[in-house]
Amino acid sequence: MYRCVFERQTGVCVSSGRQAELTYNPVTEVLIELPNDPDRRTERWDGADGVRAATAQELADYDDAEDDRAGRADIDENRAFKALAWEVAERFGVDVDVFRDSVFDKYQRLRRS
Repeated sequence: MYRCVFERQTGVCVSSGRQAELTYNPVTEVLIELPNDPDRRTERWDGADGVRAATAQELADYDDAEDDRAGRADIDENRAFKALAWEVAERFGVDVDVFRDSVFDKYQRLRRS
């Protein structure tokens, strides 16, 4: 049996495993046991003790979130880019976070085109 932690709001599995204890927040998450490890993209918590197939909208939302995470990881792992963004933001008197988000939005458009 797999112990699985799902977000209550989205129904997405956020962690799973065969270990005896999984840390979770019972206010925002639910812990259930399943015979198989759920597919985080295609399966959602059914609101009771099982899983159901994700809807088309849930799949699109998941894919968008994964794409966003991948893009942010690309930027966050590139220290030279981060240093350059920091320097440019300081020279132009722009908030670093605002500048980073603006560059990230442009980067995402380039990745998707």
